[in-house]
Order: sequence, then structure tokens, then C-alpha cells
Amino acid sequence: MDFNHSGYGVEQYQPQYLAAVDGSIPVDYPGAEVEYVNEPIGVSAHGEYHEPIGVSAHGEYHEVHSVLGDGCGHYGVSTVHFDIQEELLWMGTHQGHVTSYYGPHMQKYTSFQTHATQPIVGMATFEGGVLSLTADSLRCNSRQGMRIFDYKHEAMVNMQSMLLFDPFNLVMGGQNKKLIKLDLTTGENQTIYDIDEEVVSVLRTSQRFLCCGDSRGKVNLRDPATMKVVHSLDAQSGGLTDFDVHGNQLVTCGLTDRLGTMALDRLLIVYDLRVMRPITPLQIPIEPVFLRYVPTYSNRLAVISQSGQFQLLDPGGLVTAESMFLYQINTGGHMVSAVDVSTNFQGIAFGESGGYVHLWSESNNVVFNDYSQETEFAPQVDHLNPIGIMDEFTPLSSIPTPYGESTLLSEAKHSVSYTHLVEIKYSKLGVEDFDFRHYNKTNFAGLETHIPNAYCNAMLQVLYFIEPLRCAMESHICAKEFCLACELGFLFHMLDQTKGKTCQASNFLRAFRTIPEASALGLIIGDAEEAAGRANLPRLIQSWNRFVLPQLMQDTQEIKEDPLTSETDVSSEEVIVTPSTVQRLFESDMDIVNRCKCGKETTRSTSTMLVTLNYPDMNPAGAGQPPKVFSFASVLQGSLSLEHMTQAWCKDCKKYLPTVQTRTIKRLPDVIAINCQLETNSDMMFWRTQEEIAKQNGDEVADTIVSTTKMCRYGKGCTRKDCKFRHSEDDEGINVIKINTSSWVPCGIKMRLSENGALEIHDIDKEEELTKSSDDGFQKYLLHTSVAHIQDLRSGGNLIAHINVGKMYHKRKEGVTHTNWYVFNDFAITPIERHEARQFNLDWMTPCVLYFTRTDLAEHHDTTVHYPIDESVLLHKASLAQSTEVQHSTFTALQSGELQFEDGFPVAIDAEFVSLNQEEAEIRSDGTRTTVKPSQMSVARITCIRGVGPMQGIPFIDDYISTQEQVVDYLTKFSGIKPGDLDVMISSKHITTLKSTYLKLRYLVDRGVTFIGHGLKKDFRVINLQVPSNQIMDTAILFSLPKQRLSSLKFLAWYFLKLNIQSETHDSIEDARTALLLYQKYLEGSDNGNDKVSWKATLKELYEQGRKLNWKIPEPDASQ
Repeated sequence: MDFNHSGYGVEQYQPQYLAAVDGSIPVDYPGAEVEYVNEPIGVSAHGEYHEPIGVSAHGEYHEVHSVLGDGCGHYGVSTVHFDIQEELLWMGTHQGHVTSYYGPHMQKYTSFQTHATQPIVGMATFEGGVLSLTADSLRCNSRQGMRIFDYKHEAMVNMQSMLLFDPFNLVMGGQNKKLIKLDLTTGENQTIYDIDEEVVSVLRTSQRFLCCGDSRGKVNLRDPATMKVVHSLDAQSGGLTDFDVHGNQLVTCGLTDRLGTMALDRLLIVYDLRVMRPITPLQIPIEPVFLRYVPTYSNRLAVISQSGQFQLLDPGGLVTAESMFLYQINTGGHMVSAVDVSTNFQGIAFGESGGYVHLWSESNNVVFNDYSQETEFAPQVDHLNPIGIMDEFTPLSSIPTPYGESTLLSEAKHSVSYTHLVEIKYSKLGVEDFDFRHYNKTNFAGLETHIPNAYCNAMLQVLYFIEPLRCAMESHICAKEFCLACELGFLFHMLDQTKGKTCQASNFLRAFRTIPEASALGLIIGDAEEAAGRANLPRLIQSWNRFVLPQLMQDTQEIKEDPLTSETDVSSEEVIVTPSTVQRLFESDMDIVNRCKCGKETTRSTSTMLVTLNYPDMNPAGAGQPPKVFSFASVLQGSLSLEHMTQAWCKDCKKYLPTVQTRTIKRLPDVIAINCQLETNSDMMFWRTQEEIAKQNGDEVADTIVSTTKMCRYGKGCTRKDCKFRHSEDDEGINVIKINTSSWVPCGIKMRLSENGALEIHDIDKEEELTKSSDDGFQKYLLHTSVAHIQDLRSGGNLIAHINVGKMYHKRKEGVTHTNWYVFNDFAITPIERHEARQFNLDWMTPCVLYFTRTDLAEHHDTTVHYPIDESVLLHKASLAQSTEVQHSTFTALQSGELQFEDGFPVAIDAEFVSLNQEEAEIRSDGTRTTVKPSQMSVARITCIRGVGPMQGIPFIDDYISTQEQVVDYLTKFSGIKPGDLDVMISSKHITTLKSTYLKLRYLVDRGVTFIGHGLKKDFRVINLQVPSNQIMDTAILFSLPKQRLSSLKFLAWYFLKLNIQSETHDSIEDARTALLLYQKYLEGSDNGNDKVSWKATLKELYEQGRKLNWKIPEPDASQ
């Protein structure tokens, strides 16, 4: 059995050759500084997003599971190790904590502390237990966590590595010029060997040698019996970071001198141990820090960078599709600190400085060993036998009731009614006959859920109800095709124009799916994952919040050239970046100070747009003591002014050392965006405990009226003398219950930066205090939003948003001036009491995001909308098609004299669509067909035709819409769209972007034109455009009787116009012209809509003829 599998973290390597590990920084040269920023993948320190390295979308390996390790809330993973006996994966942290996980689902098995402060630098397993190496000691524990023995020796100085040499002997090395050989059966040292290496950082074994890597970049091959050097390989000139051995091959990676700076070498040095000579080196595209052989069908080598990219190569130089693939670990911006490979080479484990452990494999059912021993588990508690739903004889008292102080879910049923997941019931008409108003009695607009990645609906509503942000987004227009700020402005405009109905965020989500960074961060979830409820919604919505705010800031920043620079000197050209509204709202400036134990301090300035809560330890030192009480303000202050330990390079000490990193706030934001980050059980317990303490100590109460008698349907107008129902609120049968409305989350906070730079934060528990003026320098913030996850094991739950809707929104929508709290559950909107937005029962509701806004927010920002869409959007623009085929124009663009539209100007319109996915339906046992999920449509062609004037009937818009998403069905029979029509490389059509055509339609809507068409409700729904009903003349409605079927355009054209259209396929120009002619026929037959009696008689004749022909057009011979 191969015992050559223990993970080694990058923190073990010596500072002499790790100067450039985090990005080739020349730290040992004057003026060099090392910066440490905790950011997501693809995000720079200033909030700018860059393209991640990526190739094909498929590879043999994929992430099976990832988990946040125990004790990793503030300390990263220092080592990972696959158990060589059982199906366990071990990990150690920088704070001396060890945790094991069972199987591919990484179920936590054991967790225990091996050292109070020192990091775990190496781990190994053998038959008797698990070994944990720290800087000056070795501990052996059983796999269940019990201590077996501790080993310490004066020769153990700054230990760096260890290797299980055989089943009962362990070899350890470090910064002590010694090798220690330990007998694991007795726990005592056999021999201590004196060696020449100053530091033994890596230990590996081959068929003949014990391989020792030292700090100078050499690999010494020693005789296992005598520990004498047999051969010495000068591998890396600047230092060694890692090496691995398999068979007769040895491969190293490390540092090299590049223009006077130590940098990671992108050449892997390969040695043939049969002749002790290097062979052709391997050049790779990433900066390697870790190497591990993964020999399955060939001698594959895994090369891993510290940023989380890894590649599988063949050391022999064979180029395959697999060797060209570059994998990306989702480290969230943290550094990879440990790697290990299982004994059967099926699994690869990665540890990161952020505390997560990632398991990768080619199979979801990965096993760690070929012949694993059975893992011992704790005995399971026997469950009670189930009781059938139709069982009438088993007494319910046979089910024991658990004892506890927490409130039963049944007692909170009145609070749960508006939070559960509401599903749309689809019919033959899709969602047109679904009663959305049943779930929304307000005039605010909800958002539909059947669109992929609609999990962010709650956060979209949150951003909409921040007035300065809404105005800024609606005033923004740019030339970028997929701009989130533009699409968010379009969505906000629809939410403004809609009263009580629903909108779709389809265009915004379409642009969102095209952003590579969103996909790299795991924010794009598949339909299957979403339907199965496997998505981690709390983590997902907080990552979405962390991603979208900087993205909106980047999209809305205005870059201007500096007018003071010289025009002739090109090199001196500078740009001025005008802060956007998003930046002024959310961004706070801060200084990050790194302080070494030698007293050296380095300071750098940065900014952040988000606060992630860090929860302190609430358990007191003494046993039996009550938990510590923390206010919300103190936790927020500790998170903003965070002080923690991190590994950093000290220029004075010339080595990597634990460094105290402190953040100091320099400017307060106007909106405080907070991610609650309840990831671990300890975090959940902290919030739960503080919530219970707040309710026990709080004195806030509210009266709730509970009726024990139903209200009479006739009220005070009832004439029955013996009526048993209530007739007014003053009658008997009314109970008033006092409810504790205290909560750990305050209704507001106040913040102040003192003269010495210290940050002060205090809770405001009474809303009356928010309106009081004060001269103490404090800035007051009120709670604006709380986003929560409603837990549901069956569906995976859903996200809701509690939003304090301001006066301006009520004035526009409701016609009143006041503020009120509402819960937004997709398209279900319900008013709530203010305490319901602050109280979280963690048994079924998990807080995710909190927003606090300044009480005087509107006074510091522009809250007017500057509509940026003008008539220039209608001017002719060149097609995106790049085909050499001659393009035949099917439309005549508007001329300058036609651009001034009047209210009511008629425009005939028609649109064609393609399908992006198939409809999902099920057949019931009675034979009826039920739609589970409708097909997702995408607009493919839009045609607009002049309704009056000398060029009446001539199109001025006929745009084919390019799409980057996969089309599963072109629906050619109904749309006329053929494969290739939407491809810019081969199409001969006039192709534009959806955004370009959308702006044209928005301009027409804003100018008050009247759209004429057939079935326009569905067309505008798919286009995602809100058009007032008084600007729509739908021939499907005009030519129909109440509660009767709608006639097709083809039948109406045959009956009224004697035209035979859509003979083979549909054409939007033909359909729009036909709708225009039918509208003129309607005006003629109804005296411009005034003679409804004669028009109704005409329609009755239409329906009689339609029923006779079964609404089918007769063949030409039959008509003659």
C-alpha cells in the first residue's frame, strides 16, 4: 500500500522561496508591499471584474462537494489528508483544530482540538489512529477523537513535514537540520539523524529513496536505511514549493529569478531517477504551487496554482484534450492552501484559506480507497413506527411530544401563511388565466417565478425600493449590449408603470446569464438543480448581493478625459472617473493595516460595498455561566472594524509570519448592505440565543386582536334576533393578546466616526428616536430591508423580502403619503407589522441580507428620473450580420420628418418567437394533461409598420434579434424563423441586439403611439415590455364576443378581407399589415367604435360562420 499521501499547505514552505507565491510580488526589494484582499473570483480590489481563465465547458473532473470546516470561521485550512484505512477525509486548521468527513457527501464524522494555538502543518493516518503535526509536537488521536499519545522532543523546532514511511514508522523534518524517525507502536523515537538541509519542507518516498526537499531548491535522495544522501538534484534555482514522485519520475515546481524578482516558475522540472538526469521540462499556463501524481490509466500529474486553477498533464509530454483543460476551484477569492489525492487516485481534496474544503472527482460516487475498512458510527436511535393517514384506531397520544422552550410551528401559523412558496398553476393559456390578484391586493407589482434563476426576485424588489438607486437606474442608458444597469432600469420602469399586476425579470436575467463572472461564481443555477431544491439559497442570494453591487457601480461609472492634460502628449493622458450613484450610496472607504509582531506596520487604502457579519464567541470561559450578551451594533462594529490573524510577509523579519490585520473605516456609506452569513451551527446558535435574550429583556409589546366568534355577513344590517355571530368590533368574542415585538435586530442604528478615527455604533430600538434631531455627530440609519430564506425540506424553500416602502412609492401607487412594511414573496405581496420584519424564528426562517438606509437619504441624492431615450434610437443602424450574401432590406427606416409622433399615432406590430427549452407536462391518470413548466420563449423578430401617412403599410422596423442562448426549437411553421437567420456569421437578415430593438419600442411607448396587432398581450409579455392598455388595439379582442373563443388572424383575414394568409408559414410583415387592415375594417364597421350595436351584430355573423366551418378556412375549390 502506498503511504505517500499527506497534504501540505503553502504556509509550511519557507519565506526565503515563497516571496512571490501570491502574485510574483518582489517583497524582498525596496518599496515592495504585499496586499491581502478577501474577494470573490474574478473581482479586483477596486470592485472591477475581469475575465476568469477558462476553456471548454466540460472536463473529466468536477466538484462533488464542498463544506466549510469546523473552526474555520476565522482561520483557514492548513492541511487536508485522505484516510488510507477508511472512507474519511481529514482536515486541519491554522488554529489547531482537526475535523473528519465521511464519504463523498462529506458528512461530518469527528471534530476535536489538538493544539490551542499552533496550526496543523501535516496529517497522516495509520491503523492505530490519526497523526497531527504542529511546529513543536505530534499528537495521535483515535478516529473517534480520543487522545492516544503526545510526542515532543527538543529536536522538534519549527516542524514542516512528515511522511508515513511504512505502516509503523514515521519520519518528520523541519527547521532543525534533523530527521526524526518515530515508532508508532510505542510512541517513542527510534533514531534522530543529523542532516545538512536547513529546512526539510517536503518529504516523499520512491521505490528506492526517501526524497527530501529543502529550502534552497534541492531534492536530496536518501538511503532509507542509513538516511545518507545518495543523489542530490538541483531542481529550482529560487526555491522549492512542491514536488512529487511516481515510479522512476520526479517532478518539481518552485521559484526562479525573473528580472531580479523572485517569481513562480511556469516550467516543471522532470527527472528520470534511473539515470538521475532531467528530461524535457513541461511548460504550463498557470503558476504552480502544488504537484500531485494522479496515475490512473497514465502517469497523469495534477498541477495546482494558489488561485484555485489546476490542470492534469502527462509528464511525458503527450498532449491530450484532458491536458489542455483548465479547471477552476470555486475558492471565493481565497488561496488554495492544501492539496491531497486519495490512495486509489479517484478523489482530489483542496483546502483554502477561506475555510472551505472542496472534493473533486470524476464520479459523484467516489471512494477513497479500494479496500476500505468499515467506519464505526454511533448507534442510531430507533424511530417510531409510522401511522397511516387513514388509521382511525391508533391514538395520537402514542406520539410523544418533544419538550423544549422553542415555539411550535403550529403556534406561528399566522406568520407563515404569506411566506410559503406559491406555485403558478398553468393551463392551456399558460399564465393568462392565473389569478395573480388573489395573492396581491396592493398596487405594487410582483415578479413571476417561472424564469430560470428567478431566485433573485427578492433582491430586485429591494433595489427597486431604494429611491435614489431607482432613479439612477431608470436614467441610465449605455451602448453595452448586456448591461445589468440598463436592464435593471428597464425592469424598474415596468414596476413603476404596473399597478397590482406582475412583471417578469426575463431580460435582466438574460443579460445576467451572459456575464462570465456570474457563472464562475456559481450564481447561474440549472433548471434541474432549481427544480430539485438542491440550491443553497441563503449562500446564493448573499453571493448575488456581493456580485451585483460592484457590477452596477462598474456599469454606471462615467469615464471622462482630463481636460487639463496635454493633447499632444499621449502618454500623459489621464481619465477622470465620476463616482456613480451606486458608488455614493453603498461604498465606504477604509484603511487596512498589517502589523507584524516585530512592530512593522503597512497600510493601504481600499473600499468596500458590503459588510459580512462576523459573530464573536458568546460562550464564557467558566462552566455553567450564561452566554454573553452582544448587541447588534457591537457585532456590526466588530465586522466593520475587523481585526484578525493572517499569514503575511514581513520585510523586516524576511519571512512569512502571523500578522494582525485591522480595518479602519474612513467614510460611512449612505446604505449599509449586510450579509448575515449564517453558515455554521455556531453562527445559528449565536443568532438564536441573542434573539431569545432580546425577547426576554425587551419591553416592546403590541396588541393583536383575535376573534373567537365569526363576523356576521350582514354586519350591523342584520335583522335576525337570534343571530349568533358578531356584528361589530365592540361585540363580545374579541380577545386582545399582547405580543412581544422585541428583537435582536434593531429598527435603526446610529454611527459616528470620532476625531481619532474610531467607529461608534449604537442600536436604536424606538422608531421615535429616528425622527429626533441631534447635534452629537451621529448619523442615523433605519432598517429598510430584511431578506430571509423560508426553509422547506421538500422544495428547498424560497426567499422573501421584508421592505419598508417609503412615502414616494405610496404616493405614486396608492395615492396616500405614508410608510408601511410589506413582505414580497415573488408575486405575492402582503402588508405586515414592522416587528415581523425584524423577528426571525430560525426553526423555519433564516436571515440572509439586511439593508439600513440613512434617514435623510433623499436629501443627499437626486431623486428625479432623466429619461435618456430619444428619437435617435429609431434612426437606421447597420446590421450585425457579417455574411457576404447580399442583404435585401425589408423595411424603410423613419426619416427625420417622421420622428415627431403624436399621441395615438397608429403603429401595426407583430413579433415572432423561438423556444429556448421544451415545455414540461405530465399526463394524469384520468388522461388530462397538466403543464408543469411552460416553454421559455425568446423574441426572434419584431416588425413595426406605419399606420397612417403617405407610406402607410410600409415597415420602419423589421429586426431579427441575435441570441447567445441555445435555441431548441425555431418553431418555423409558426414563426417563419429558420436555423441560421439569427446567426450573425451566416444570416442575410437585418440582425440587431434585443436591447437596440427594445429601446425603439420603449421610445414608441413613451411617445404614446397606439399599437395595433393580433394577440399583443402575449407578444409584449415575451418582449418584456409594459404597455398601457389604452395604447393597445388588439384585433383578437376587437373581433370577439364576451366569453367566446378568440378568432385566429388567418380566419379573420379570410372572412373580412378575403385574404388567404399564412399559407405555408408566418411572416411578421404580412401579419402586421393584416392586423392594420382589420383595425381599419373595425373602425369602418363600428363607426370609429361608437356604434357597438351594429358591430356586435357583425360579430354574431362571424361566429355563426365560424361554427359552421369549425373555424377552418375552406379549400379554394369549395369556396368557389
